[in-house]
Amino acid sequence: MANRLKGLIALLGTTILWGSSFPAIKMVMGLVDEYTYTWLRGLIALLGLTPYVLYKSLSSKRIGMRVIKGGLLAGIAYSLGIWLQGWGTKYTTATNSAFITGLNVVFVHVYVALRQREYNWRLLLSLILA
Repeated sequence: MANRLKGLIALLGTTILWGSSFPAIKMVMGLVDEYTYTWLRGLIALLGLTPYVLYKSLSSKRIGMRVIKGGLLAGIAYSLGIWLQGWGTKYTTATNSAFITGLNVVFVHVYVALRQREYNWRLLLSLILA
């Protein structure tokens, strides 16, 4: 029972943080342009992740090129997404921005169906539940 309560609290907390981020983004986009917004979010991520990367690099003695390339590709994709979200939020409401971002769930399912050329009932059920 305690694990279910912890899970519910975590889910509610995540939902509140995610949902409240869109009005915050809308306010920030009224103060700065989308490029500054993207750089600031990237800087915050860099500052937050640097201790972890240093810890992992010191404990494993080295970071492979595969990890570096993957990190760069993920960072570029993430930055592009943040920039597009900030740019779009500047021209629409926070509610519309959240709705469009939430459509990501549907887009991922379409991508999986096209990429893997198969779509099973479990994926369809997860899409319906989402």
